[in-house]
Amino acid sequence: MLSASDLDLWARASAHDVGGIGPSLTFAIACETVAVASILAPLGLLFGVLVHQLTHDFRLLGAIAGLTGRLAAVFIPVMIIIHVVYQWTLARAGGRLGSPISRAAALRAGLYACGWDLATGPAGVLASLFSGELREARKRARGNSTLFRDAATEWLRHAHGLEGPAADPARKAPSRSMAFLVLVAVTLSGWAFVASFAR
Repeated sequence: MLSASDLDLWARASAHDVGGIGPSLTFAIACETVAVASILAPLGLLFGVLVHQLTHDFRLLGAIAGLTGRLAAVFIPVMIIIHVVYQWTLARAGGRLGSPISRAAALRAGLYACGWDLATGPAGVLASLFSGELREARKRARGNSTLFRDAATEWLRHAHGLEGPAADPARKAPSRSMAFLVLVAVTLSGWAFVASFAR
């Protein structure tokens, strides 16, 4: 989901009150599982090989596998929560300043937004490379730098009728909650590290 048409499709699909929350939740879990695994599995393997070459201690390999599993258990739900909270906060602010939208639509939008992590992560980039689309792979690799802002702009325009300066206060609304959730993610990552290597 990187182009304007993709973002427009995301906004329209989220606002369409058909199908409930189940399909979007399943989609979010699947996307974040693959996205997180495509990052943690190679890093865990690389770290394991390096540690084994340096120490020849097989017990550390078990600790690294445990760390990888714990980080996955942390980041899969946390990434889903981040998307949902961001979208929920954006929708509340947009509803105050413009046209209101249902809670179900805001929740669906947050869950469907988890697809961005898959599309712009290693799995999405590799999929583009394997299909011979080098330009698309570069776009996906750069996508996260502006994706949230572009998506917020499209959502506020489509769902709440807000554009330009009128949309700025709503676009800034999720900042505090995002900072808190990043802090939570860092704290849980620290727990995963300590729990994996503590004796």
